[in-house]
Amino acid sequence: MKKTKSLTPDVTIEKIVQTHQDAKELLASIGLKPSQYKEETLRSICQQRKWSEVEVLNWVKRHANGIDGKANSAEKIRMPDSGDAVKKWSVYFNEVYLVPVENLLKEIDKNFPRVYKIHGNQYTWLKNMQWYYESLQEALRMYQMFERETFLPVAKSLSKARSAITHGKVKRLKKCFSVIERDQKRIKRLMEKVKQKGNNFESPELACSTLCILNENIKLLYEKLEAKFDFESEQLIPRVEQELKGIS
Repeated sequence: MKKTKSLTPDVTIEKIVQTHQDAKELLASIGLKPSQYKEETLRSICQQRKWSEVEVLNWVKRHANGIDGKANSAEKIRMPDSGDAVKKWSVYFNEVYLVPVENLLKEIDKNFPRVYKIHGNQYTWLKNMQWYYESLQEALRMYQMFERETFLPVAKSLSKARSAITHGKVKRLKKCFSVIERDQKRIKRLMEKVKQKGNNFESPELACSTLCILNENIKLLYEKLEAKFDFESEQLIPRVEQELKGIS
């Protein structure tokens, strides 16, 4: 597979799609269907639409390589076996879910204020969603921090000698389960509210590239969060609970 680093705005859309299999879907998601523009360069299309070709290309490169920049995705990182220690499952969870969610949040947080300032009066739904998005952002930040700094370190410690597992650690882990369940429900409610207030993240016709990319990044964030919540509930927590049975 050729490197996306070699791509420039002066290559054709067909060339971009050939360079990375995810580029076709990414371009189509912001309203640029590759089948319609095979022989045209990205620069020429962006000039017609008054888009920033650099912004579009950088976005495609970034997401074609994985949001963490290392092509780390659930498809490219092997999921641990069912009998593997909780520590391995925790490392997998961090690389496939925690890091990509954090990076998506950073990208959205960087672009939202700019889009809001330019288009807030034009598209009132941006104003309608602002408070709810900021609430969601803060809830996710706290949730990610809790998992990274509290839940995962204690969960990983289960891989140590049984004599090192104190009653206090077991108690803290059980409390973590209830916190995760509670916070998931709150975040899901906020996600639904942001989507409802935010025009379902559908970009208006002739919207600028920054707005189109913002909406698609939020959709990508939602997809990753839904997969993350499922993994927590169906994979990670059950394995931690299984480890606890032999201790408590």
